Amino acid sequence: MTPSDASTPFWDAAEAPEGLGGTQEPTVPSTNESASEAASLAILPAAPVAAAPQADVGRVEPVSVQDTPSTANDGEENGGWGGFLFILFFAVFWVGGTVVATVAITGDLAEQHSTRTWDEIPGVMDRSWVDEEVSCGDEGCSTNYCVYVEYSYGYGNLLSGDELSKMEDCYASSGLAEKLIERYPAGDEVTVYHHPDDINETVLETGLSLRYMWLLVFLLPFQLVSLALLYVLQSVARRATSGPATDGS
Repeated sequence: MTPSDASTPFWDAAEAPEGLGGTQEPTVPSTNESASEAASLAILPAAPVAAAPQADVGRVEPVSVQDTPSTANDGEENGGWGGFLFILFFAVFWVGGTVVATVAITGDLAEQHSTRTWDEIPGVMDRSWVDEEVSCGDEGCSTNYCVYVEYSYGYGNLLSGDELSKMEDCYASSGLAEKLIERYPAGDEVTVYHHPDDINETVLETGLSLRYMWLLVFLLPFQLVSLALLYVLQSVARRATSGPATDGS
């Protein structure tokens, strides 16, 4: 044994066998290696978290609007048909009455207009007068003043007539009726106009005078209202038949 060998204990010189209680100094990583490992751990992707299953108890499935009938749309549709039937009921009476009156008055005006080509024959007035005619309705009573005439014509004045014109000469003003009969006093000679093919069909006034034209002005508001009713009627009918609008239409 040499002195050098004696200075070193044998238990320090010998290597401790693995697994026999030998101690080994832990290796401390350097600062750079620790930072790298920490950075690598920080950027690791997070593990996916499984969605927690939802309990089906008490869950209400959403109901599609298209799968259930709309009460509001049904109400609108019923209201549309109700409005259509109301307007239709009113329009039938208004438009029908206006059409009947227009046809009747237009027919009388056309017939009176045709007298402008009738033949002339001398005659004499027998008499003329104004008769009051009262008509009553739901809105009350009204008085019309109608003009009547009687005249004789032909050779020896053997024929007689009683038509002032082909129109109904009734007026709301008594003054207008009085002025009209002043033109035909009893005993005056007049010109009588008769149909070219029928001498018994006669009038004292031919053509369309201004006092007949007011009838066209009187009918104009009724005709305008009738046109407005027809327009509203077809608009309501179109909305009622088209139904509620759907998405994407």
